[in-house]
Amino acid sequence: MAAQTAPTEDAGFAVREKLGSTAIETVVWMRIVFSIVLADIVLQVQEQQRSRPAARAAKAGAA
Repeated sequence: MAAQTAPTEDAGFAVREKLGSTAIETVVWMRIVFSIVLADIVLQVQEQQRSRPAARAAKAGAA
């Protein structure tokens, strides 16, 4: 018995064949850009969460 491939794999390969290398390269670059932007957002949120307790302590000390 020969191993069968999943239908989604066949469909994905067919779509890649139709798109061409330029479209695939564009998709790859868009994923890279999105991952960099997402990483920057995560780092910004982490930085804000770290600085909040210090800001609260400064307000409490000033009052």
